[in-house]
Amino acid sequence: FVDAKRDFDGGNYELALQGFREYLKAYPNTQQAADAQFKIAEIHARRDNFEEAVKSYDAVIETYPDSSNVPAARYMKGVALLKIGRRSDAAREFKVVAEKFPTHELAPKARDYLKALGITTTQAPGPKKSSARRR
Repeated sequence: FVDAKRDFDGGNYELALQGFREYLKAYPNTQQAADAQFKIAEIHARRDNFEEAVKSYDAVIETYPDSSNVPAARYMKGVALLKIGRRSDAAREFKVVAEKFPTHELAPKARDYLKALGITTTQAPGPKKSSARRR
């Protein structure tokens, strides 16, 4: 896993993909397995292979439902779905992030996407930041 992450961080996505896949085969039920699956999805997204990215983010969501990667996987799946023109599917993912994970760091961005798509959420946004400008 460490070598694959180093390859990923260094932009050597082909080696990273191979390393993460090997890790998943050997250790499919660990927290790092969820991380490896998420990194596989990120590699596909960075290569503009959004169909594969969506499938890989789904694998995170479905295989590791208790993983801390799930909110980010849903958000990034939404972004990938937008890239391939599946707006309503993307909106569904952003809505899950905004409503099911309202305190996650990506929830405000999910709400921004929903607003841009003309969709309102039932979850109230978190506390407002001060609008006072600092100089």
